[in-house]
Amino acid sequence: MRVFTQTTRFPDIVTDMDKRRGRALLIDGNVFYSPNSARIVPISPSVSLSPTHDISSLRRPVWWSLKYGHLAFIPTCEFGPHPLDDLISMPSSFRRTRKGVWLDTSFILSWNRLQYDLRRIIRILAERCHVPAFPDVIDSVLVSLGPYQSERAVREKVMEARGLFLYWVGQLAYVLALNISIDSNPPRPKYDLPPDDNSDYDWDTFHRNALPKWFVYLGERNWPQSLLSILHSCVADFTHEGRVGLFLNLIKPAEQQFSVDWFLQFRVPVWYPWGKAESDTASRQSSFSRFAPLPYQLQEVGTFLHKTPTVSVHSREHADVESPPWVAFFAKREVLNGKRLVWEKEVDKQIRLRREKQPPTASAKVFEWLKNSRGVYERIAIAKDDRTDTLAEYGKNQKRYDSFFNEWDCIEEMGEMDAEELENMQWDDEPILYDSSSEVPLSNPSAGSSLYEPPPPTPAVQKSSRWLSTKEELPEGPQKPSEFASELYEHCGFVTPLQVSHPQPPGPGGREGNRLSRALGLTETDEEYWSSSKSSAARNFVQAIQHSGDMPDAEIWDLARGNRLSLGMSKRLKYIRRIGPLFVFDFGHHATCQWKLAVYKPSIALWLCRLDDRLDERELSLELTRRGIAHRTLISLSADSICMPPSLPLPVRLPDYKFSEVDYKSYLSATKTLLRRRRVARVALMAGGIAWRLAVEQSFELVLDGPTYSLPRTRAGTRYPSSDSRREYWDDDCTVREMDQLCGACVWYNGMHDMYIFHCIAEQF
Repeated sequence: MRVFTQTTRFPDIVTDMDKRRGRALLIDGNVFYSPNSARIVPISPSVSLSPTHDISSLRRPVWWSLKYGHLAFIPTCEFGPHPLDDLISMPSSFRRTRKGVWLDTSFILSWNRLQYDLRRIIRILAERCHVPAFPDVIDSVLVSLGPYQSERAVREKVMEARGLFLYWVGQLAYVLALNISIDSNPPRPKYDLPPDDNSDYDWDTFHRNALPKWFVYLGERNWPQSLLSILHSCVADFTHEGRVGLFLNLIKPAEQQFSVDWFLQFRVPVWYPWGKAESDTASRQSSFSRFAPLPYQLQEVGTFLHKTPTVSVHSREHADVESPPWVAFFAKREVLNGKRLVWEKEVDKQIRLRREKQPPTASAKVFEWLKNSRGVYERIAIAKDDRTDTLAEYGKNQKRYDSFFNEWDCIEEMGEMDAEELENMQWDDEPILYDSSSEVPLSNPSAGSSLYEPPPPTPAVQKSSRWLSTKEELPEGPQKPSEFASELYEHCGFVTPLQVSHPQPPGPGGREGNRLSRALGLTETDEEYWSSSKSSAARNFVQAIQHSGDMPDAEIWDLARGNRLSLGMSKRLKYIRRIGPLFVFDFGHHATCQWKLAVYKPSIALWLCRLDDRLDERELSLELTRRGIAHRTLISLSADSICMPPSLPLPVRLPDYKFSEVDYKSYLSATKTLLRRRRVARVALMAGGIAWRLAVEQSFELVLDGPTYSLPRTRAGTRYPSSDSRREYWDDDCTVREMDQLCGACVWYNGMHDMYIFHCIAEQF
């Protein structure tokens, strides 16, 4: 208890506070100040709670007490993605009976198992550091199995349970913060992986920062390290102020009140009164004056804008919920598809028309429009293995297919199932009710079993264990073997002669045509084309560009002077500018959007110049994204420093750990959560290569809309110089750690002065 008290008391050394993010508020005529949060608290703080079965009732800061201190660590909407996304198994379908819709028992069992494990870990870590006991405000986060009147109702209950899990997150974060303080670990570890030459590397600091003692303590007691890594990287994420916070009293602190500095180091918002008593104390005691608001912050509180703060930060976001967001989404799609129809190639048109006659289910992307914890609709990509099942859960009035993008959108609120669809539903047997009032241990940590493995799907269907897209499952592009000459023109500048003025040798035939087609990236051979004499010009062109000493004839090369389709006549060529490593298309007053398209290679820039002149920046970006070609979408901003978000720690494994399929499933779940961040998903789609393959199930609209709206404010991106020293070109970017996480990197210690990085391979399991 002595160590616990010393850790959380006021410090002996006076330290400066960074109060630039602070704010003074007027609540019921009294001034309150927060040195680390600009959030508005519209109601007076209370000393007790009246919780309902809703997480929103626990997201109101209260006065400090040892009984309710842990509530300050509950995440708010500003925290970001749900910290337990990787652990909470979410149903993709529901059981229907004559009585109504039911939540599958397997999911309740899975949630109960997770709840039991979290509560047990909290108790173990609290006992380890002698944390004073505090009561559970909520007994259980589990919801009823049903029956429910509709799928919409059961989905709302699922989101309710998901939100209530944040209470256990707050409890665990509170206990972890105390363990970290007592162990003298940093609350926000920052470490770089060692270089190849690591003889002078500070391994002691690396181990101390990357491996908190609580992690080792639980790992040595056979708790699954896949679970501990998720808790380490998400629950113990003290990198921002996205928590509920609490009110403190500086003049007359409550019994055993923790210090302001202790909450500040874990980025927990705090508010305290700042009236005449506090002001007088600050004038007499220099150590107390550091808690005073900045002068301009006190001036702001006196204006009429802050006297009755009744509108929350998210009022605009909730107001948008009234108008269905998919209406604007589909309207924008119609405009884009109408433009694509004008320059669509014949081979693409035939493929699209075939899809319209019989829309695919397994090979097409599927998206669901679901409300998140803030009540805002999100367009969420469905995994390949769940696409068919998801589509089967919606009626014809509740889903919409887009043949241009080969995508389904499923929206329950868009319509109702008709009588025939309801009659043809396959009714299940009545489920066995599960008594959620009694919690039983459903996992055995000593056995090292997975604590968050998703339950088996309801239908007994054999599913593929692959996750990476195969060639057949990738988005269909226009590169078809019957279009060989067209593709050779776009990529290399080959121009088919209008007429043959002298005898030509016969075509190269199918065997050589197959080789040349594969060299261009095509998978099939057009026998008719390669057996004709007109293909001999294509063969001569390929042979000429393969030898550095030869140049193709001017008649068949658009880079040669005098060619009938000379690239110099391209409307886009004159707009290309070189900016650092990029080739930027600066269309000036002809631009159709606020961002500028940029590519890394001159060959790609020339390829864009050869595409149809009617394509604008968005459509060019779409073509690049469909092919997985790296590019950028740049906006002009004032010169500033890059401020990337704090990187989450990589998954950690202790010495002698044996990797298994559980680790691979953990990686898949973590990647799915990571790609729900708009910035990460669009950067991965624009990066090409393996990152593009991992993110290809996401919507390409993420790229077409340009940089994220928060980039000008956060500056979480990459920058390039411009001709104006006061301005720079910016685009979204990922941290090195985010890309490492996306590709499956993991820190694996051997217990001495080394560690390993492994990458998950889909075919391995």
